[in-house]
Order: sequence, then structure tokens, then C-alpha cells
Amino acid sequence: MKPAALGAGASGGIGRYANPALGTVAPDKERIAERALPCLADRVYQSGRHRSGAGRIVPHRLVVRASSGRDAGCTGAGRC
Repeated sequence: MKPAALGAGASGGIGRYANPALGTVAPDKERIAERALPCLADRVYQSGRHRSGAGRIVPHRLVVRASSGRDAGCTGAGRC
């Protein structure tokens, strides 16, 4: 199986292959990379300097699927 098939992509990740399909949290991977690169560069090019990634929050979204007992199309807004 390709690594991309296991990750949480736009539509989900491995949770969709379970029965019932499992809900998941889908992080904004691009934003994670944008925030991680400066920390990595500091560690590589400026020995002794370290930026902690702890406590940094990136945008994410809830992917609701059948395991939550709601319809797959439910976004969580209002009654589903």
C-alpha cells in the first residue's frame, strides 16, 4: 500500500476503510510544514538554538463518518 493511501488526505485516511467508517481529525498539513521548517532550520544551521513546536496549534477539521452515529454528510452544524 502506498504511504499516501494511509495518511489523512482531503477525504480522510485509513478510517474510511473500517466498517463502520471511523471519524477522524484532518490537520492542515501545509500549515504544519510551514511552521516546522523554521524549527528544523534553526536546529540544523544554528547549533544550540532550539524552537519548541509544543503548544503550536494549526487549523484542522473534523471528518464525521458513520462511527459517530451521524450521516456521513453531517458537518456538525445544526441537527443531523
